[in-house]
Amino acid sequence: MRLKNTAKSLILNRLMPATRFARQFGPLHGLHNEWTILAEDQSDAASEEIIDFATELIARIRNISMDRIGGRSLDPSVDRWPGEHYRLLTAACDIVQPKLAVDVGTATGLSVLAMLRSPGVGRVVTFDIEPWSVSKWGGSTALREDDFGPRLTQEVADLGSSGVFDSFASTMSSAELIFVDGPKDGVFEPAFFAQLYFHPPKVLQLLIVDDIHVMTMVRLWHGLPAPRLDFTSFGHFSGTGLLLRHPPVANDNGSPTVSLRCSTEAGGSARGVA
Repeated sequence: MRLKNTAKSLILNRLMPATRFARQFGPLHGLHNEWTILAEDQSDAASEEIIDFATELIARIRNISMDRIGGRSLDPSVDRWPGEHYRLLTAACDIVQPKLAVDVGTATGLSVLAMLRSPGVGRVVTFDIEPWSVSKWGGSTALREDDFGPRLTQEVADLGSSGVFDSFASTMSSAELIFVDGPKDGVFEPAFFAQLYFHPPKVLQLLIVDDIHVMTMVRLWHGLPAPRLDFTSFGHFSGTGLLLRHPPVANDNGSPTVSLRCSTEAGGSARGVA
């Protein structure tokens, strides 16, 4: 067994020198470290509109403090910026002023609280495959029962399933802001985005996509329609993407047109009309 492990270690060190480097320099070998890849985006993905938005977003983030989100979190990283996305979420909501915002992936609820921290948010609907009170995070949640009401509801649903997504299609199409922070398992996100783009937005919609530099997300992110912008240097260290969706423009027959160009190679099925 020892020989086998030694051989395996030698192979890893030979083929993946970064692994050897991380082992030699302890601070790089942390809880959240994982492999990523350099991937050139050969499309003109960004637009003047999204760059203008990003510029305003940076200015607003600098003046925001999470204060551990009202004392709910013991994790100091909640207020970290750049490096985390919580201050970004509050600032984005301040700019967009969404009557409806959607959070895909409730988890411990910190993203929800960051969004609700903005007075510009009318209502947040958060989705997960299990209730917030019995989260897979070992019962660790920043949410409280009295958080739920007119401004916050949770839907227990798997949005990676087409039949389930269709039940919430109107909610997704009506949201001015959607934060996507799913499992990054190579299955959910491709299926989710394929269905999201099958349903055109009714309003100008900002998507904030988390972890776009995680290996299972790289191909998907580069396949999503423009305009989009890699905002990682001013967001989450694992990758933050900004993407704008416009309501469809009617064609000569008065019917809306919409196209689907998101990558589904990592899993899921795509539906689209043109």
